[in-house]
Amino acid sequence: MNGQRGLAPALAEVTPTPKIRLFTLWSDREQLDELARGVREHPEWAEYAWPGLARWQAGKGAFAEAWALVRQYARPPVLPEASSTLSIPQLEQQLYANPGDYAVGYALYRAQTAAGKAADALATIRHFTARSDTPAYFYFLQAQAWAAQQDWERAWSSWQSYQSAGERPCKAPCVERSRGPTSAPY
Repeated sequence: MNGQRGLAPALAEVTPTPKIRLFTLWSDREQLDELARGVREHPEWAEYAWPGLARWQAGKGAFAEAWALVRQYARPPVLPEASSTLSIPQLEQQLYANPGDYAVGYALYRAQTAAGKAADALATIRHFTARSDTPAYFYFLQAQAWAAQQDWERAWSSWQSYQSAGERPCKAPCVERSRGPTSAPY
């Protein structure tokens, strides 16, 4: 954005909502190199400019750095309530009987994750992300699963899919996981 020097004092007086809009427009319409340079000069802008910075990092092939920005600043999606007390085999049986049951799929994913079965949990998530009508949060969970395996490029790709999918509603009772823009990683 041309005229960065005059922007910093003006931004100090602006509330968060217009700042978010400004940095969204900047990252959508301007060169991301210039955005990154601006944030290096004004680190306080990072909490508003992080989506563009993450795209800039990913564009350079620095997927781990892009994912680190997502982890630091992105708000996690609304997730279904986890209320199942069924075992993994019981949940697998239910999912086999009804492969489109998002609530059972999410419960199975959580049970597999809690049991340390990361590969199985990822396979469960991928079962749903292969569907065209899956709730967006499955892409977010897939991004987290790839990141846990340190496959940063796939984590970034899944994050992009989550962003593209938008906020499709949960198919079961949902729980909001709220965080502010600068809170610790989830």
